[in-house]
Parts: sequence; C-alpha cells; structure tokens
Amino acid sequence: MGKLRYNSQLSLSAKKEEHNELHIAYHEERYQISVLLKAGVNQTEIAMILERHKSTISREIARNTGLRGYRPKQAQRLAEVHG
Repeated sequence: MGKLRYNSQLSLSAKKEEHNELHIAYHEERYQISVLLKAGVNQTEIAMILERHKSTISREIARNTGLRGYRPKQAQRLAEVHG
C-alpha cells in the first residue's frame, strides 16, 4: 500500500475556505451584536449567545463603538482593510 502524500495546495485551499467562512461568521455576528446591544443584552450574555469568549465581545464592542454607538458596518469595513 502506497504512502499518502501531503498536498500543500489542497491544504492551502482548505485554509482559505475556512478563512472565508470565518469572515462570513464574523460579519453576521457583528450585526447580531448590534441587535442584541440595542435590545439591552449585556456583553456576557452576548458572548454566551454567540459562543464566544466575553473578552472577544468586549474588544469588538470597544474597538467599534463611537459617538453613535456600536457600528457593525464600519467594523466590517475595518476588518476587511486589516484582514
């Protein structure tokens, strides 16, 4: 029986697909965070709902909150630029 070869191209493709799926998840989560904040849900509860660590939610909100509150669209644009 022959040995299996490691296909680095396939691995790269799989990583890229996983990366894209994460971006989609983050994009959707940003809008969920916005809706939940407007509904009065606290950061710890948001973290539990989204199955993220509460520090992740806290950082996301801190980085992307301005005078007009949490801005998911702006957060997404910045993430894409820095991506």
